[in-house]
This record gives sequence, structure tokens and C-alpha cells, in this order.
Amino acid sequence: MVDSERVRMLRRTPFEQTAFCMFAVLAPLLVGCLDLDALRARAGGGADAGHADRETDAAGCRTLPSSCACSGDPNSLRFWKLQLGQADYLTLKNTGKCPIQLGGLQVFLDDRSELFPDYEVDCLVQLPAFLLPAGAEVRVHEKPLPGDISALDNKVSECGGGVSFNPERGGVSYLCDGACDAAHVIDVVAHTGDLAGPPEMRYGQTFDSPLAGVTVANQESAQYRRVASQGAAPDFRGADWQLETRYVYADFEKSVAAEVDGATTAWLPEAGQSATSSTSDVAAVGNVSLRLTHRGSDGRSDGLALAFGDGLTTPSHVSYFTRIDSSPAEGAYFDLQNQDFSVVQAGFTPTGLGTETDRHQRTDIVAAAGVFHQVEFRNFDWNAHTYDLYIDRVLVEADLRFGSNAFSVDRLSLYSVSSGSVVYWDEIELWH
Repeated sequence: MVDSERVRMLRRTPFEQTAFCMFAVLAPLLVGCLDLDALRARAGGGADAGHADRETDAAGCRTLPSSCACSGDPNSLRFWKLQLGQADYLTLKNTGKCPIQLGGLQVFLDDRSELFPDYEVDCLVQLPAFLLPAGAEVRVHEKPLPGDISALDNKVSECGGGVSFNPERGGVSYLCDGACDAAHVIDVVAHTGDLAGPPEMRYGQTFDSPLAGVTVANQESAQYRRVASQGAAPDFRGADWQLETRYVYADFEKSVAAEVDGATTAWLPEAGQSATSSTSDVAAVGNVSLRLTHRGSDGRSDGLALAFGDGLTTPSHVSYFTRIDSSPAEGAYFDLQNQDFSVVQAGFTPTGLGTETDRHQRTDIVAAAGVFHQVEFRNFDWNAHTYDLYIDRVLVEADLRFGSNAFSVDRLSLYSVSSGSVVYWDEIELWH
């Protein structure tokens, strides 16, 4: 069951869902995770008939209906991102086809404590009950946002105050099924530091090439992202990872401006119009966000735009937070453009928050007024003109088509088109 099939499962008719559950009861030992397309053919299903309600667990993850969900293998989990520096975190991704329960797993962070003999910086985190859907990621973070796992709330050791990744010293991170020992390590990632390489592996695992490249100078704008998962226990590959840089970072903490490749570039009024914009203490991350207030006229009368310079036009990953304080929650858009044509556009409509596909269908999830949501465009393929949409770190749909057959973008626009709407934007990141 691939990611897009999981999404289609959530849109089946009651008859199709009933047929699926009956089949799941009768044949789990034969098929493990089910072939939904084959099953759908057996059930006589035709075209998708609207969206079924997504169930939500205590951790805020949208899942398959509880009576039908298959159980995933923890060995399908992988470290997927590693952030070194001040905002230390790592990301776990479910690379399998079924939801995985994280409760009982452990993450052990082996920092170079021998460099600091009077300071214990190693950290052991016992993961809490958290159902991670197929294809989804979750961050284990010392400063968690909604939807993250708090490393501090779930640590077993003292951890030196938090997840103590540091670009000055090396370290190894282990993901373990229960206690960390030679027989239960699921994944490993090791990184070097300016002062020393990583410590030796503790449990007989190997990592052929410790990650390097993050330094004290660039630690706030660089992180590692896994681009493959060829390695498996006990041998893991550094070639599966690459270093990425956050080229555009707009947190609005000081002004309505963004840092583009280290230089401050102002946001400009959209289409020559005067935007009603300001910073606000209503924020998703930090203390400040950007607020746009629609003045009551039609069209893109209230918006800002940011032109991208060379080297920023083909991001691999885009992330931002958005919130709208109007009812109905509609009329605010985030628009990546090329020569004034929308390439990827996401926003609030009467049906929720999402994007429009090339088939003129919406990918919306339910979005409430007055609540920040994180929107991510992941896995851009600039040759195939596709991307994956995640909202609140959960896959909505994979391999969505661009709005135009562009091979790059040259501008980002934020705008509101609904009379009386108030919309907030925060923590805009473009990764390359």
C-alpha cells in the first residue's frame, strides 16, 4: 500500500470500507498489508466518492480507520533528518506501508562525553505511545512544536539538559526496538565534529561514513536529510544522506523581511497594491508572525511577494505555518510562482486547507479558524513536475502535479482574497 493508496483508502464509500474490513479480518495472515486496489476491484468500487472522515489519535496523527488498520514493523522506521546546533532534533520516518506504534522504542544519543568529563551529555529517550502513519515523519525535539515528541519529557537519562547534538564534537544516534543492545538496533546515524569524530559504535553496528559539513558557522542554516534507505542492520550507509541548507528563512521576529542567502530582502506589495500587513505576537514558532488583514475589496488586494535570486529557484522542501482567524476559514493562499503562473499553491477554502490538483480536485483537510497548521511541500521532482503534500507532518497526498510545467520558481506570494479575513504566516523555510 503506497502513500497515495493510503490516502485513497480514506475516501472510500461505506460499502468499500466494509468490504475492506471483512477482507482484513479473513486474510491478515496471507497478505500482511493489503493491496487496496485489488481489494477495491473485488468490492466493485468505482470512482472515489468523496472524503471519508479521518480518525485522529491522541498524538494528533490521522490514521486508517481503527478497525481496519494494519500493524507496521518497527524495523521500517528510519532516522530521516538530523539537526545540529541550537535547535537540536532528529526526525523518525515510517518507510513501511502500515502505521507503526512508537511506544516502547528508544532513541539513544551518544555524544562525545569524554570531551567533557564532568558533564554527562549522552541522552536516552523512551518514546511514548505515538502511532506514526505510513510515509509520515515525527520530530524528537528538545523544544517541541505541536505534533512533535518531547525529548525532555520522555528522557531516561539526564541528557545534559536536552538533545545535545553539537557541531564541535561528534556523536552517534541509535534507534532501538526496546533496550539498545546488539540485537535490537533498528537504525544508526553518526556525525563528525570540528573537535572530534564520533565515538566508537557501542553495539556492533557500522556506519560507513560519518556525516560531516555542519560547522559552528552554519549550524543554524544546515541540516542532514536522508535521501535513500539502502543500509540495514548491522551496516548503515552515509551515502543515504545529504547536507541541505535553509536558503530562505522568514521568521518575522524583527521585521517583515526574509533572509535570502544571508542578505536581507524586503517583501514587496503584491501586484503593486498596498498591503495591510504587520508583525504580530500571535506566533507558531518564536514570538512574532506576519499578519495580513483583508480590507474588504476583491482580488489579491492584500498580499506580499518575495522574489527569489539565483540558486533558490528549485527547492527540495518548503515548509511554513499558517493560521486564519475568520469564519468561514477561507481565502488565504501561499503561492510559489514562475513568471506569474502558480506552480504550487496551498490555501484555505470553504472545504478546508489544501491544494488544488491538476485534475481540479482539492486535497483539503479540515482546518479550524484560530489554529496554526504546518504545511509542507516535500520531495519536489522538478523534471516530473510533482511534489508530496504534508499538513501537520502527515501525508495528505503524494505525487501531486504542479499547476504549470515549470522547472523552477521565481517568486513567493502570500495573499488574502476573502473580505474581512485575518491570516498569519510564520517560520517559512525553503531547503535546497
